[in-house]
Amino acid sequence: VVALGLSKLLRGKAEARQVPPPIETKAIDGKAIAAEVRGEIKKGTAELKAAHNITPGLAVILVGSRKDSQSYVRNKKKAAEEVGFHTVDIVLPETVSQQELLSELEKLNSDPKVHSILVQLPLPEHIDSALVLSKIRVDKDADGFSAENVGNLCMKGGFPPLAVPCTPAGCVELLQRSNVEVAGKNVVVLGRSNIVGMPVSQILQSMDATVTVCHSRTKDMLSYLRNADIVIAALGKAEYVRGEWLKPGCVVIDVGINAVDDATKKAGYRLVGDVNFAEAQGVASQITPVPGGVGPMTIAMLLKNTLNLARHSIHLPRIPLRRQVSPASAVAAQPAPVASQGGMELPKNEPLTVVMCCKDAESIWKAPEQAEAIRRKVQELTKSKMPPPLTLETSNEPAVSVVSLETKQVLCSAASTAELLTILSAASTSATQAPPTNGHVKLPKGHLAVVAGCNGDIWEVAIQAGRLREKIKELSGMTSLPPLVMDREKNDVSIVKMGKDVAHGEVICSAPGLADVLAALC
Repeated sequence: VVALGLSKLLRGKAEARQVPPPIETKAIDGKAIAAEVRGEIKKGTAELKAAHNITPGLAVILVGSRKDSQSYVRNKKKAAEEVGFHTVDIVLPETVSQQELLSELEKLNSDPKVHSILVQLPLPEHIDSALVLSKIRVDKDADGFSAENVGNLCMKGGFPPLAVPCTPAGCVELLQRSNVEVAGKNVVVLGRSNIVGMPVSQILQSMDATVTVCHSRTKDMLSYLRNADIVIAALGKAEYVRGEWLKPGCVVIDVGINAVDDATKKAGYRLVGDVNFAEAQGVASQITPVPGGVGPMTIAMLLKNTLNLARHSIHLPRIPLRRQVSPASAVAAQPAPVASQGGMELPKNEPLTVVMCCKDAESIWKAPEQAEAIRRKVQELTKSKMPPPLTLETSNEPAVSVVSLETKQVLCSAASTAELLTILSAASTSATQAPPTNGHVKLPKGHLAVVAGCNGDIWEVAIQAGRLREKIKELSGMTSLPPLVMDREKNDVSIVKMGKDVAHGEVICSAPGLADVLAALC
């Protein structure tokens, strides 16, 4: 009996000493992914030039002669030229006055060939960096750091930011292109800086992750790390995070770049991240190396911001950062209702999204422009202040749907944007005046104006009316864009030949929405 008991005891100790087999850790190749992103941007730039004769323009202001800043600017300029951008370099001496710097910045703000502006930091001590950055126009904010862009990034269901902070956007691209599921996962962000920690936590939260931000005052940081499915390390402390702190199978995005002494290197030092890369082997499932991980993505996302700002300048939708969100799965899960003869009725006070299924990277880039008419039509039918967000889902089967974010129900769906627009347009036929047939309206010569109903955001209506005004100028021979008159008591859009004023003018064309009037002229 004693021998049997001893045998069980020894077997139990042997089992206790057994450790799970090591995990094969994959290095996330930031250089390769950045090259892939730059290739897509180059293609998007060529398409923008071909279709709209617009070349994205990036301007960089460099003050002083710091070697590291000069190197960063050279790399950005080289990358911008490789994708076909127009570039502007403003190099100023260390002694430049703040007013002289602001004058140069204002010139770039007014230059129509410049779509994004980057002021290379740090600036000399006698210059107020915060003031200078605040003077960059929000629609030319290359880094996405303006108060308006950051505010829109944090707002749920509001306007999307015109540009997203580059390093956080790069982190998200690395996760998505490495097939890392974010929704429902525990994410720990180490660091709360305005440049990385704060914006990346907001983006990941918007992707349905449960996000915890740890910082210098966090107690028992290890307890959070040991439960983290994804770790974003942006502390600026060399190899601070040890391998034994990590949850087996987690994914690590290491933003840190730190120099440590190394006599074997020609420079006398080597670069390491915030996570001990060697110790993470066999624990993490995927990890970014330093260098060669997050670093190359930062410049790639600066280029993507510039392309998006160029698209915005001619009222084209931005290329979204987030690839997939949870409502998209509703498209495959539920059959779409068929529109009745009287049209499809959409709920007025319910958050909606337009979901498009994309089969490859090329279709992802084209999707926002293809979905623009659908989003405007949904906004018109629901009388919303802004168009619904666009959600992209990977699928081999083409489909576009309108989905309720509240109930996750598919409200209507079709195989193409043209079919869905036909379904939604049927809902407009109950309006007082139906839209004219495409190409039916011939504009007279003379002074014309656009009169638009405005029951929402005036700025948004002005942006939407941009294409219509340009088309009217083209067709009527006017030397300038027709004036835009907004009327809160109207629910439709009209083109008016002016008499002594708009009120005494002749209505040439009228329809429920801007898209309908534009279609009538094409």
